[in-house]
Amino acid sequence: TYYHPANASLAIAGDVSAGDAIRAARAFFEEIPAGPAPPPVTPPAPAAGDRSRALLLEDRVGSPRLYLGWVTPRLFGPRDAELDLAATVLAGGKSSRLYRALLQDRRLVTDVAAHQYSLEIAGHFSVVATAAPDCGLDAIEAVIRAEIDRLAADGPTAAELERARNLAEADHAWQRQSVGGFGGRSDLLNTYNVYTGTPDYASADFDRYVEATPESVAAAVSAELGAGSRVALSVVPAGRADAALPGSTPVETR
Repeated sequence: TYYHPANASLAIAGDVSAGDAIRAARAFFEEIPAGPAPPPVTPPAPAAGDRSRALLLEDRVGSPRLYLGWVTPRLFGPRDAELDLAATVLAGGKSSRLYRALLQDRRLVTDVAAHQYSLEIAGHFSVVATAAPDCGLDAIEAVIRAEIDRLAADGPTAAELERARNLAEADHAWQRQSVGGFGGRSDLLNTYNVYTGTPDYASADFDRYVEATPESVAAAVSAELGAGSRVALSVVPAGRADAALPGSTPVETR
């Protein structure tokens, strides 16, 4: 339904004129039948009420690790940029809130990361932390929850927001340095074309970060990262189900 020419997008970047690029594209692709246009995909509405889940996976790992995830807005959707900035405030480097609270202050973890991973239909916000020896995942989640709630209530400081925005700007600049490949200029133009309908979206893309405020970041975190909508996965060493979050349901992989 979806993997055919009517749903394809082609970006050509490099030392080539627009005329030559269009002629080459027509020579290679014009005779291929487009096929029917695929129907639009509408994401399902989130279920009402408490949707939180706790899962357990025993695996060949050395230390317990906690994965927390939330379904969040799609790429370029409302609150997507604010959640990207929130991820940096929470776990973007040694000055971030979770790094200080979990590693520097309490020594509960050996590492922690947070990301807003945005896709066409929806996004996925995640926080991942590896437990330090003899530290429980429930204590780790409690600190993460407290920091998320604090960010939702008060928002980032002006300095935190400026730092997160600068890192986002650096990432945008880096993407434009290379011509092709994943994350390069052609990939970026194609991403804009597919997700927004126009390849000339670079300025509008970064404007989302420039226009974010402490209040809008706080509102995004409050709306999207609630305790009642998180999925927690405890990955623990084989035979150590007791190291998972209390009440976790075992899952199996194939």
